[in-house]
Amino acid sequence: LKPSSNLQRQTQQRLKLSSNLQKQTQQRLKLSSNLQRQTLQRLKPSSNLQRQTQQRLKLSSNLQKQTQQRLKLSSNLQRQTQQRLKLSSNLQKQTQQRLKLSSNLQRQTQQRLKLSSNLQRQTQQRLKLSSNLQKQTQQQLKPSSNLQRQTQQRLKLSSNLQRQTQQRLK
Repeated sequence: LKPSSNLQRQTQQRLKLSSNLQKQTQQRLKLSSNLQRQTLQRLKPSSNLQRQTQQRLKLSSNLQKQTQQRLKLSSNLQRQTQQRLKLSSNLQKQTQQRLKLSSNLQRQTQQRLKLSSNLQRQTQQRLKLSSNLQKQTQQQLKPSSNLQRQTQQRLKLSSNLQRQTQQRLK
């Protein structure tokens, strides 16, 4: 009976140890469950923070896209402004060339008017000379006409005298 009592005592000790071990295991499981719950609670704010961070990243991405679109629009506007300035510069150059051509044409017209005025003055001088020459010619022809009239009168007298002489001789 003594060995059987020893075996029973050892079995009870083992059962006691097993019960203690079971209690410790349950305590550890309880601690693990608590730790898991605490970890979940800690992860929940982290999840919220992660979701907020993703929303902020999304907003930042949208803002970046809008900024890129604005930069693209600004670049297009700048390119259009440069094209307009280039067109304005070309128009200004054309206007200056036209003004230069107009000035040259005006100068040529003034030179032609000056030449025409000189030609007109020369023509008037020639007409004046021609008129003077005509007057001089008329004045020169006037004594010749008087002389011619006197000669005709003398010839007429001579003819009359000759006729009278013939009559007397007859």
